[in-house]
Amino acid sequence: MSVRVRPLADVDRAWVRALLRERWAGEQQVVHDTVYEPAEIPGFVAEDPASGDASRPVSYHREGDACEVALLQPFAEGRGVGSAPGACG
Repeated sequence: MSVRVRPLADVDRAWVRALLRERWAGEQQVVHDTVYEPAEIPGFVAEDPASGDASRPVSYHREGDACEVALLQPFAEGRGVGSAPGACG
């Protein structure tokens, strides 16, 4: 599978909010007792141009040396998005 990974851009933020409302029932995510708004924090977008599969976002919060994933919307298990070049900053 060919996956292109790029930084989440400001133009993507409305789309991420819509995805959160559609698939996660709200624009906030709670991870380890912390509330995040994935559309408002840094992230990446993984795209599969070969299949035309829709883009998938990954949002994260970094504090010091720790990095917490606040949203991961995968294509499907085992497709390699998490290990794609550029997926981990």
